[in-house]
Amino acid sequence: MSALFTSEKHEYWQPIAASHHAWVGAMGWHTSKPLEAAGLIASEVAEVADALMGGPARLADVGEELADVLLRCFDLAYRQGLPLPPMRPAPMHQQGLLPLTRALGPLLNACRSDQPDATFASALYAVITETLRMGEIHTLDLFAACTAKCLKNRLRGTRGRAK
Repeated sequence: MSALFTSEKHEYWQPIAASHHAWVGAMGWHTSKPLEAAGLIASEVAEVADALMGGPARLADVGEELADVLLRCFDLAYRQGLPLPPMRPAPMHQQGLLPLTRALGPLLNACRSDQPDATFASALYAVITETLRMGEIHTLDLFAACTAKCLKNRLRGTRGRAK
């Protein structure tokens, strides 16, 4: 396991999650229902797939796309009043994108009503741990990627998206 996932580093994830949640709120984007937010997480996973399948030129984008998945998960967790889970990757039973993609189904199912059901927290945490596993597979520092993505988001604002 890399130094990225030690308990010493874990305490630094909370401010990133809180900062991103505050930025999303400042943009006026906390109006979606949980299912819509989960759908946006799924769209970010699709962008991870695009980056992985785009050849060497797109491999540099994998870290930023995985950061997008994590940041959307963090925001949804905050909106639902959940603490962040221990930031440790899932075990390496399978490589590739399939485990992350499979983790989306239970999350989407848990969000079908306006109040996510009892399986919501574990489903969201599974997406987070599978995203961290993808970072480990590709030897990416997702903490640094999330930090950079938060800065990038603040600099470019809404990019013309309605508030």
